[in-house]
Amino acid sequence: MHENVISFVGKRIKELRLGRDLKLVEVAIKSSISKGLLSRVENVRTTPSLPVLFNIINALDEIQPLFLEQLDFRPNSPFCMLIKKNGIFFNLKRILKVFYNYI
Repeated sequence: MHENVISFVGKRIKELRLGRDLKLVEVAIKSSISKGLLSRVENVRTTPSLPVLFNIINALDEIQPLFLEQLDFRPNSPFCMLIKKNGIFFNLKRILKVFYNYI
């Protein structure tokens, strides 16, 4: 996958929502976000924070790892997600790569 990952996330969210015949407002309420924010995410006008992204994925009854698996985790991909814990940043791409290698 060589397309912009942020674009993919927004398009995939919209695709899932429409595929489940859900209205924007329904997913927004279930996600605890505004309808406007969800619209901006779907139309790639803003990038959701990780908690917001997971709330949206859950509201769509999508399994988080399945959604994330569709992202490009190759070393040269533009996708990188950092998690900060106890003041230390962890590269989620590397963590998931190691995790998936052990499954």
